[in-house]
Amino acid sequence: MRRTISHAFCLLALGAAATTTHQPEGDAEPIALRSPDGRTVVSIEAGGAVRLSATRDGRPLLARSALGLVVDGQTLGKGTVRDVRHTHADDTIASVFYARRRLVRDRFREVALTLADALGVTVRAYDDGIAYRLTTAFDRTVRIDQEIVKLRFPGDPTMYAPLADCAKAARNGVDCFHTSFEEPYTVRPLRDFPADRQAFLPVLVASGADRPKVLVTEADLVDYPGLWLRASQDAPGLDGLFAAFPWRRR
Repeated sequence: MRRTISHAFCLLALGAAATTTHQPEGDAEPIALRSPDGRTVVSIEAGGAVRLSATRDGRPLLARSALGLVVDGQTLGKGTVRDVRHTHADDTIASVFYARRRLVRDRFREVALTLADALGVTVRAYDDGIAYRLTTAFDRTVRIDQEIVKLRFPGDPTMYAPLADCAKAARNGVDCFHTSFEEPYTVRPLRDFPADRQAFLPVLVASGADRPKVLVTEADLVDYPGLWLRASQDAPGLDGLFAAFPWRRR
């Protein structure tokens, strides 16, 4: 989940219960968020850095993964936690695409953190997935220099990823973000993916026969570049990559 939080979450105002607590400065205890069925548990760490990890039925699903933003040259996500807001909802969404699934159940538990450096982190746990969104609380126009996404996975996972043809893009005189999004999926151990290749979404990660597969995707982007991923070189995982928006200093 990403930026436009006010547009996406305002739909949950009806039927959603909420409580708010105030987190003391310097308190970096992980916050546990459980899915409605109790089988998925997300651990949220904040206060010095923002990290997520998750388990399903007690088995590791997502290792400690770092999130953050670099805004106007300042890295956000290192501040202490000021407020914690818990919500939950059980509603339905009318589908405008699929006749066979006209109504989609929207059932989740959520926690929203506000950090002292103006970063907001919202995490949801569904019975079949987890999601996050980063927000800011500045009262001015800001420039997002970079979004930090470092997803880490347990074990020696296999990745299913559509890789952009950067050589073809170069021959056409454009960068690697210019693609028709029609590449076949490459399947190999994540450790064997070269760091100079970038994948567009969705990407599937399989960490073993005894663990659920993890599909990485995104939704609700408004005037914001889509997420690309490339293999990390320091741990089994994926690092986020975003197409830069050209701008000129005046």
